[in-house]
Amino acid sequence: SCFTCKNNIHDRDEVFTYSYLRAFCSRECRAWQIAQDTKLEKASQNASRARVQARSTTSQSPSTINNMKGEGGALYPNGVIPFNWHLATR
Repeated sequence: SCFTCKNNIHDRDEVFTYSYLRAFCSRECRAWQIAQDTKLEKASQNASRARVQARSTTSQSPSTINNMKGEGGALYPNGVIPFNWHLATR
């Protein structure tokens, strides 16, 4: 059956293919699916860019840097305090 409209595709019908194991009954159904996949791919790329941009903006903010400071003003990367932090405070 057609991946898009679910119509039956018979043995003697022309079959249009796209991507892995996808069969379509017409050029229109195939084109519609390609357009949908393209929209999803662009949306995914935009979301990835937004996450990266948000991370870089957040990681550079003064409040984030202050939250990463340990005792005595020591700056711990990513806010992770070393496992032996108690030795550094003696």
